[in-house]
Amino acid sequence: SNTNFEEQIRIDMPQMAIEGLSENWLFKQLGDYHWRLLCSGLNTNSSDLFDELGNRLYATFVRFRIKSNKSLFDFKENEHLDIKGTIKRYGNSMYFSNFILNGADGKFITADLMTSFSVRKSTGTNQLVKSQPNVPINSIRNVATLPDFGNEYRLIKKQQLKMIRTEEYIFE
Repeated sequence: SNTNFEEQIRIDMPQMAIEGLSENWLFKQLGDYHWRLLCSGLNTNSSDLFDELGNRLYATFVRFRIKSNKSLFDFKENEHLDIKGTIKRYGNSMYFSNFILNGADGKFITADLMTSFSVRKSTGTNQLVKSQPNVPINSIRNVATLPDFGNEYRLIKKQQLKMIRTEEYIFE
C-alpha cells in the first residue's frame, strides 16, 4: 500500500561517519522516507501541497525519536539494512511515521517521526502557522486518539509535562 515503506540499503561511504553509521545521514534519510510516505498517502507531489487558500504547505518535523539496541558504531560498512516503515495521522494536520531498520546480527534501530503542516504567516517572513493539506484523497490511516508520541509533545508545548523518560534516561 502507499502508506507502507520497504527498502534494503547497503551501508557505503556516504552513510558512514568515522567508523560507524552517520547520525546526520540517518536523520536525513528517515526524514526523506517520512516525506515519501506522506506524499504517497496524500496522492500528490511535495511541490503541489497547498492549503484551502492556495498557500504552499511545509511539513515541519516537530518530534523525532530514535532507539537502537547497539551503538551506531556497531553498524559497519558493506552491511545491509532492511528498512520498513508505516505512517498514520491524527486528523488532517498531525502525521506519525515509524521505521524499523534491521542490520546484521540482530542489530536494529527504531525511529518515530512526527510532522505537522505549516504555512508562512506572510510573504518574506520565516514565521510559520499551522495548517493542513487541501487534497481530494488522503489514504493515510486516521487514528481516533492522539498517539502517546504526539500527546507528550502537546503536553511539553503546554508546559504541563516537565520530563520524558526513555529506557533508563530521564530528560527534563
